[in-house]
Amino acid sequence: MKYKSLHERARLIDHLIDAYRESMGTQFIPKDKLTDVVSTIYPNFEAESSGRHKTVFRLNQGYHHDFALKIGPKDDIEKDHKMYKRLPPKLRHEFLAKMFWHTKYCLLQEYGTESEISVEELNKLRELGYKYGLIDIKPLNIRKIGGHLKIIDANAVRYKFSGFWRIIEHIKWGLSPVLKKLFRKKTNKPDGVLIS
Repeated sequence: MKYKSLHERARLIDHLIDAYRESMGTQFIPKDKLTDVVSTIYPNFEAESSGRHKTVFRLNQGYHHDFALKIGPKDDIEKDHKMYKRLPPKLRHEFLAKMFWHTKYCLLQEYGTESEISVEELNKLRELGYKYGLIDIKPLNIRKIGGHLKIIDANAVRYKFSGFWRIIEHIKWGLSPVLKKLFRKKTNKPDGVLIS
């Protein structure tokens, strides 16, 4: 296993989250408490962004890779892992940020840097995503890793509905910001995963 020491500490975070949930009777740990836990266990990770489902912590020193540690409810972490497995291995490492491992609540992934993306490059990634049942591919969820643009987050849908979602997303991308917000509210679906 790569980055075993990071994995061992992630298992400790899982244990602390479970203990908090059990003692407080909550579904998950609040983001401010989670940030305190992570900063104690992973001093080199800083909170990068926080979305509706997951909080992203970025490693700022100590390794040659640019890492993100995503932490969120078990189902959301598992969804990210399933999304990653959707693409065949050859394509997976070419177009998706590599996922090294995941625990119950944590997932370690390549992160990369923010980068401008052309409409052509964005459409290429979206079309690839639609082919394998991935949606929510947008500039916010694409970063430059090793000189290549890669998807760091997307949502997986059932294959039989991928054509339907392509139409929905084409309509959605053309909506005004106000209508997009209304669309997210009515469908209970975030406009992006890392930051909503």
